[in-house]
Amino acid sequence: MGTVLVTGANRGIGLEYCRQLQARGDQVIAVCRSSSAELDALGVRIEAGIELTSEAAIADLVQRLQGAPLDVVILNAGLLESMGLDTLDPDAIRRQFEVNALAPLLLARALVERELIPAGDDSREPFRAVEVGGGTGACAAAFLDGLAVQAPRVYNRLRYSVLELSPALRAAQEARLASHQGKARVLGGDACRLPFGEGSLDAIGALGVIRH
Repeated sequence: MGTVLVTGANRGIGLEYCRQLQARGDQVIAVCRSSSAELDALGVRIEAGIELTSEAAIADLVQRLQGAPLDVVILNAGLLESMGLDTLDPDAIRRQFEVNALAPLLLARALVERELIPAGDDSREPFRAVEVGGGTGACAAAFLDGLAVQAPRVYNRLRYSVLELSPALRAAQEARLASHQGKARVLGGDACRLPFGEGSLDAIGALGVIRH
């Protein structure tokens, strides 16, 4: 059991992570832009008003955490807008990139810089980061490359997992992360075979995401 920070926690998969993590005894920090009645009902710690594409909002979140170390961070917040060439919206595409790719990197950098990711105590379990979906793996690879150079103590303690539901993207991510073998891995498979809702945390638990 430990302290787990979940982004995109007010609904969907993020909400279910919070529900099941709390049920098994973890201390949950639910991060979102705005809370929901369902999240409020859980009684977990909620840090609302956090726009993860804003460095100022991330700094505010770090300040609220008051130096408390985290054992697991689940980077779940995401945005998907469907469009075709005839309805192409450049602003919407930029927004998706900022939320899905840039925001996790900004948050991870802030947590490392403020040493909220535990480091330097070899007696503790490894720090675990879980990325839900990962595109081609380019952002995860860039983050891990930088971490290995700029924060080697954290890198040495890190176990980074990507939960990917697309077999094609999983293959691309595995290739991108090959240089971080032993530190990073990609888990998942066919989306139709992975349970969601009440079984979502059971699924990633069975795959060994939380306990690496």
